[in-house]
Amino acid sequence: MQILEKAEKDDKSAENEANWKSLGKVALEQKNLQVAERCFAAIGDVAKVKWIKQVKKLGQSFKRDTGKDPQESPVVLGKLAMLEKKFHKAEAILLQANEVDLVMEM
Repeated sequence: MQILEKAEKDDKSAENEANWKSLGKVALEQKNLQVAERCFAAIGDVAKVKWIKQVKKLGQSFKRDTGKDPQESPVVLGKLAMLEKKFHKAEAILLQANEVDLVMEM
């Protein structure tokens, strides 16, 4: 996290922004939402930051209700797939979990 804090203070050059985007994408693929959120915040991508915060809240609710890891939640996995523009994957995950309403919202 110290590396992230130092990088956030650096200038906002095009190369730096590209690095933040790349790191954010990798963090999402690894489901490291805290790092992904900071990366997208550093480049001012408010929409992705809001989406990630929503997914984190859904994960916390899932953990509280089931005692399971938030990354086991079909809703969390489906929302993350949507964020990565993997809509067929999101649809399959959500339909398997009988989350038809969320599929219809996509």
